[in-house]
Amino acid sequence: MKSAASFCLKSPVALIGLGVSNESVKRFGLSQGLSENDFIVFEDSQGEKGQAKVAQAASYVVSPGYPLNREWLTKLPNFIERKTSELAIAFDLLKQRKSAEKNKTEQVIGVTGSLGKSTTVTLLHRGLLASGKKSVLCGNIGAPLLDYVMASSKDTSLLADYIVLELSSYQLENCGNLDLDVSCISNLSPNHLSRYPSLDAYYRQKLEIIERTKTAVFLNTQSPELVRVLKGRSDSRFKWYDSDRSKVFAKIDFSNKALVGQHNEQNLEAAAQILQSTGAWSEKSRKEMLAFRGLPHRLEKVTLSARGPTVVNDSKSTSIDGVKIALDCVESERSSSGKLLLLLGGQDKELPWKSLSQLPPNSEVIFFGEVGEKAKCLTGLPGKVFGSLAETLKSLVPSNYSSDDWILLSPGGTSFDEFKNFEERGTYFEKRIQEIWN
Repeated sequence: MKSAASFCLKSPVALIGLGVSNESVKRFGLSQGLSENDFIVFEDSQGEKGQAKVAQAASYVVSPGYPLNREWLTKLPNFIERKTSELAIAFDLLKQRKSAEKNKTEQVIGVTGSLGKSTTVTLLHRGLLASGKKSVLCGNIGAPLLDYVMASSKDTSLLADYIVLELSSYQLENCGNLDLDVSCISNLSPNHLSRYPSLDAYYRQKLEIIERTKTAVFLNTQSPELVRVLKGRSDSRFKWYDSDRSKVFAKIDFSNKALVGQHNEQNLEAAAQILQSTGAWSEKSRKEMLAFRGLPHRLEKVTLSARGPTVVNDSKSTSIDGVKIALDCVESERSSSGKLLLLLGGQDKELPWKSLSQLPPNSEVIFFGEVGEKAKCLTGLPGKVFGSLAETLKSLVPSNYSSDDWILLSPGGTSFDEFKNFEERGTYFEKRIQEIWN
């Protein structure tokens, strides 16, 4: 049995789900002297034979996308003691590095939330860079943290002042050694209910970030569910933020922001207050953050070569609250004479579809994908149902839409019934729409 490092990534190593994070773990293991033969790569398609091979492993590295409560996993020999993750390995290495190099410690900022976390961490990262700080963006967005740790251990010029981490609830499940200097919960709302036994269980997983934070936890007063679940809980680390100008100290003038929507004022406020608290705030960071136009596939307007409707790609929206935010943003710009077509569907996560029972005036919906029929039934909204996004787009007739009209892809459901991820879905949507209106 070989050991890949002092924290004991022992071989054979089972990589359960070979996503981006476990590919990073494999690179790390190979760099530490393990061979290809020391790895057991498991995907569900391998069935019981693959599970039997995993049972022979000395380390179980579980991809964040793979549920830890699968019955066969829990029956693996010493599963609790042997399970780990890319993030857990990276934090073990960071801890070792901080102990050995007391004069150099990266500050780690972690952000989680049902909505807004990707935009918030990107604003933080860009703001830090604009202020002249060395920052890396890792976790659920950007590169795996383990890749950064490996690279900066070999080349100290790559060491960052700040590590900015986007953390999903899935990642928080399997990283008990998470060690954050500052954290933020951008929002709580129902999500991923196909993975968790209850809404409270999902929220508890998100709140785990509080226990892993040393100095300050930034919390959004404009998230009703976050306020509710933390009501009566007092903690000197809690720093509540609010984009209401009368209640904040960051004092950003949001009137010139490039980001669309009031919800993005909350993301800007969170990033600004975190930067101020860490001493990394500057006028350059303010200008950079206000100029940021947003991430791909998040309320992204699609450029058409021919005159047509306004098309918005919000493929990242995989929650009901996300759909509602997208609708509010469109309504703030749509003229009263134009109609709105909402494309709703994908793969279900047991979302509260019933709460989406009303659309803005002069709107219609097309349901698509695995959850299409169910979403139509639970919302009670009229509309056609197609088996896929591809079939939905084939049904669109350009002559039925004027330049006053809007088409919004804000599906609610995940992409996995038809695509690898929301990026692939959004890219496909943009390409097909542009072909239709070419």
